[in-house]
Amino acid sequence: MKPCYKKTLENTVQKLSKTKGTFTFAVVADSHLDNSVEETCQNILELSELTPIECVLHLGDIMCGGFARATIQRLMAKEMDIFRKSLPNGHFFPARGNHDGFSNPVTGRSDVRLDSDWHKATQYLDDMDCVYRPDGRPYFYVDYPDKKVRLIALNSFFYREVNGDDVKGIVSGYDDAQLKWFTDVALDVGEGWTVAAFSHDAPFKSFDENFASDNPIYNGNAMMDAIRAKQAQNGFLFAVWLVGHYHGDMVYCADGINVVLVASETAYVPTLWDMPEGGCYPQRELGSETEDAWDAVKIDTDNRKLYFFRFGAGEDRVIDF
Repeated sequence: MKPCYKKTLENTVQKLSKTKGTFTFAVVADSHLDNSVEETCQNILELSELTPIECVLHLGDIMCGGFARATIQRLMAKEMDIFRKSLPNGHFFPARGNHDGFSNPVTGRSDVRLDSDWHKATQYLDDMDCVYRPDGRPYFYVDYPDKKVRLIALNSFFYREVNGDDVKGIVSGYDDAQLKWFTDVALDVGEGWTVAAFSHDAPFKSFDENFASDNPIYNGNAMMDAIRAKQAQNGFLFAVWLVGHYHGDMVYCADGINVVLVASETAYVPTLWDMPEGGCYPQRELGSETEDAWDAVKIDTDNRKLYFFRFGAGEDRVIDF
């Protein structure tokens, strides 16, 4: 571990030790083949040696686009290996981002044909007893029965043609098969359990009109409706829907459902677009503790609180659920 992270490590350990809760995990977003990935994973590993960390979630965009397919396969395999070594138990669970395997995330038919590449890169998930993934699908859930925690990884991208144009299309959304699986299978969990979902993109684009009838995210409203309906039916607690993609931090509550945006791990000035109102981009500086940015998250089911302790650039957050 670099010396600039030592104090942050000590502070994070102290915060976690003083906080109630029984389930702690790490969250990384938008690493984009960053040079600091190995340092981030080393920081997570060293934290896990001092306090229990159950797993690492990645909110997508492990890659950064623009590579040939064979290069993508090699780079993805390498990055997966690095992240899997960030915990001794190898519990690394990634959601697929728009750059993960896409030669071009907006145009081009390569968006369609690379599902198999993503599945190959994450094949290790099928060998884990705690992971339940439909065959060949880029979404799954993870159960920790002793903690009564379920984590649901969602795929927020599928390709559709626009006006019959097979070159340009739309990639954001949740297809009908995933919606049915999410409703009937992933959310089929009973009272006493705590559920969290994570994906790269959010279920809606406009945060101030989150359930607008013209929501451009296909099935986004239906995914949120499913959470509310199944929670009322089954009695579980839905803690949070974690989102990457925006590269900044934001906490948003949509009709009682927490949607939390997590800043990019990548230490560049990530002002690629304007953050929604209420969001922010943490200040970054290479060679300092702010070069890194990820969260250690603790779930306190008894008091229905989520504690986000930021390692590196950004602020801590406490959320009620």
